Amino acid sequence: MPPPSPTLHALGWDTPVLHRAVDWLVDAYGERLEAITVVVPAARAGRRLVELLAERLAGRAWTPPGVTTLAGLPERLMAGQGSGDAAPLDALTAWWLRAASLRDADPAVLSAVVPHAPDRDDWPGWLALAKQFERLRDELALGRLRMADVVRVTEERALDLGMSEPRWTALAALEALYDAARGGRDDWASAVASAAAGRSALGTAAKNPVVLVGLVDLPWV
Repeated sequence: MPPPSPTLHALGWDTPVLHRAVDWLVDAYGERLEAITVVVPAARAGRRLVELLAERLAGRAWTPPGVTTLAGLPERLMAGQGSGDAAPLDALTAWWLRAASLRDADPAVLSAVVPHAPDRDDWPGWLALAKQFERLRDELALGRLRMADVVRVTEERALDLGMSEPRWTALAALEALYDAARGGRDDWASAVASAAAGRSALGTAAKNPVVLVGLVDLPWV
């Protein structure tokens, strides 16, 4: 059975969006807020949302909803998907694995992307570089693409990447090194991609309603 289509609720502009969102949440769910996930633009907005809910529901027995940002939503949706070796890698472990895979990459391949790589013992530098790769991965994910897909699609469509072709080929090779370093385990990004493609199941939290508050640009996840 396909998932239900999302419903848009226009809250208006006469009062701040969080105040309006609190009114809507209480009207829709009452005190039973623990069964929903609320996605907000920033962590500060999430804290303020909970404060406003506490004021609105003062004197009543209630439990806060799960509140997260868009960046934290994939991990929340995958929570409970599995345990032990079946569970996706946590973000910190995946970050370190990517940094280590970049550090151990063929210098000739790495130089096509990073002309001046960090020194071998400069772990803060490798971690910063890994974070840049993660940002690129997330941008490509908006179009359901991975780094290797850029090379594949351009070949299939006979497109000319020009001087950037060696860079994208190197990026795909470096991404493959990271995939190998994961040893067959998903990270949160690949787990969500697999779930979106129907290759695996989402976690238990994904069965509950997800309410997006004040978000404009949404990725495919």
